[in-house]
Amino acid sequence: KNLEHGLKKAGLLSFVRELDGNENDSLDNYLRDASMYARVVILSVRGALVRKFMLAAHALGMTKGDWIFLDVEIFQGSYWGDHDWKAGDSEDYKARKAYEALLRVSLLQPTSDKFQDFADKVKERSLRDYNYTISEGEEVNFVIGAFYDGVFLLGMALNETLWEGGDIRDGSDITLKMWNRTFSDVSQARVACIFRGGLLERFHC
Repeated sequence: KNLEHGLKKAGLLSFVRELDGNENDSLDNYLRDASMYARVVILSVRGALVRKFMLAAHALGMTKGDWIFLDVEIFQGSYWGDHDWKAGDSEDYKARKAYEALLRVSLLQPTSDKFQDFADKVKERSLRDYNYTISEGEEVNFVIGAFYDGVFLLGMALNETLWEGGDIRDGSDITLKMWNRTFSDVSQARVACIFRGGLLERFHC
């Protein structure tokens, strides 16, 4: 929904269709409808549906360059499934050709030893404190680390306020202390938080 809102606000969104993923849904109809309004099609669905969409698009002749497809892979994990073209069936060849018209957009998953240590601790606490087991092939996604970094940054601002004898109930002052500073995130990469035009932007440096 955030992506939809942002594209609408920028005047870049001309057509939206939602689907519930039922087997009876006619993907051909979705694609025909979309083709009348746009040349760029954004898919925000599970991996198996991405493949079905691309096979349907290929059958309709929509993978020859006149249309571009974007696969927004928000998280990697068992819920969203495999977004690959290869399924080991008779449709693999067609799927591979269809995926030549597909661009995948996904979060960069940290691979450092420090982040892996953090991920291992998340798995341990998930089981111990919440009785939730992260499955063998499921990654601890980057967003969890980003939330941790946010709390860490807030903690630094609170500690500085207490050290200076300030009021930790002063939200404006706390927020100002979070701007324009660098710190090491969960993967031990240096991160810069810079305030620009009403937005707090986060960069690796």
